[in-house]
Amino acid sequence: FPSHDRPIGRVWWDGGTTMNMGMTANVTSHISEDTFFYVKASGAITKGQLCAFTGVVGASGVITAAPAGAGITNADYIVGVAAESIASGSFGLIQWFGTLRGFDTSAWVDGDMLYLSPTYAGYLTNVKPVAPQHMVIVGYVVYAHAIHGKIFVKVDNGYELDELHNVAIT
Repeated sequence: FPSHDRPIGRVWWDGGTTMNMGMTANVTSHISEDTFFYVKASGAITKGQLCAFTGVVGASGVITAAPAGAGITNADYIVGVAAESIASGSFGLIQWFGTLRGFDTSAWVDGDMLYLSPTYAGYLTNVKPVAPQHMVIVGYVVYAHAIHGKIFVKVDNGYELDELHNVAIT
């Protein structure tokens, strides 16, 4: 289908191996390949930014999120990569797992591992952070391209010494 024929809730087969569903006007879920969180933005979020948990919206079951802070020390707050741009106070989707498509990945090359930038809030970098900076692996560049870029999102928050199961810190 052309993109304008993919309304929210419509399900279609891509002709290959994937069933798809229109999640929002800007996001298509590849059924059983992608995992998303529906969030309310507590700050402006740009598609492709790494986002962090900032709170909840009462008993609604919806969490709030904003671009992950630079120099984050507790990666447990990371919820994923913005699957679409979300205005502050609006609702949208954050991707925790799967292939995020259609944004600028031209700063990297195919196969680059991506991390949370220790310098710029919510930004990704292909430069591995060095201790004491916290290392959050976000995923890998599948296709480096200015418009049709793709990354495979597989967030790994890493571990602090006191988070290991066989270590006691006093």
